[in-house]
Amino acid sequence: MKRLKVPFLYFCLISTTLIVVFIILWRWNFYSPLTKWPSSIEIIAKAEKTNKKIIKVASYNIHFGTALNWDRKKCLLRQTFIDQLNKQAEILNKINADIVLLQEVDFSSERSHFIDQARILAKKAKYSFIAKAPLLKTHFYPNFNGTLGKLDYGICILSKFPIYNPYIHIFDYPQEIPFYLRWLYPLHGLQKVQLIIKDKKIDIINVHFDPFSSKTQTQEIVFLKNWLKKASNPLILGGDFNAPASLLEFDNLIEIVKQYLESPTYPSDKPKEQIDHIFTNKTSKLSYGYVEYDAKTISDHLPIVGYVKIE
Repeated sequence: MKRLKVPFLYFCLISTTLIVVFIILWRWNFYSPLTKWPSSIEIIAKAEKTNKKIIKVASYNIHFGTALNWDRKKCLLRQTFIDQLNKQAEILNKINADIVLLQEVDFSSERSHFIDQARILAKKAKYSFIAKAPLLKTHFYPNFNGTLGKLDYGICILSKFPIYNPYIHIFDYPQEIPFYLRWLYPLHGLQKVQLIIKDKKIDIINVHFDPFSSKTQTQEIVFLKNWLKKASNPLILGGDFNAPASLLEFDNLIEIVKQYLESPTYPSDKPKEQIDHIFTNKTSKLSYGYVEYDAKTISDHLPIVGYVKIE
């Protein structure tokens, strides 16, 4: 009996130690909870003065600065990311939108050599203000291109006009993902900011929905709909919804321009799916929109552009 007790005690001791170490590493790996926190605003240059009645808006998933057909088995060079960001900045310059909603942006990640992609695009495309919304910050993350290290990525808004009252909401992990695998799963969320144009407050919402779990996506849509019900200001809502507009079921909370929605945006080489959208509410009108096909495959998505008239 004594012979059995000793190995059992060792087993209990080792198991307890491993569990404690796992919990410590888990807590160390993730930064402080990011959910529902006000984000910072970075000012790159002086603001432009505007009395515009029509605002040009673009939404672009930049695929953390990589092209559609990049080699996932090779660690990409820093210069490769710089070249890709330069190409994406050229497209943003061509579009020349007043506001740009970006998804899948690296702010300071090992996989992209700690390049602040939002800041580079803002400088090269001549945007004065940046509102960053980090969705996931970890000390250690196994990245797609074979690198291991820090991850700091999310969504952001670039603007030529001053940005006010930035806010982030990060969605929960899908219930299908076990807790011990959640550190491998990229989080999704939305951010909200305000612009003031002609003494009117305008709400801007940038969205990135979960692409894999339909149940989680339904929960995200419900959350967003509850937000929209409270909206009293003119509203511009856009981003990567990872779903066609017909599945979003907004119950007439927003107006949809049909001519615009007929153009697919994904994948960028042979676009078949319309999963990137721009919407407005009753006090703002999306009068015209298009897909920027000249972007080609410098990301896995194509940019979308809309002209919004503020009533």
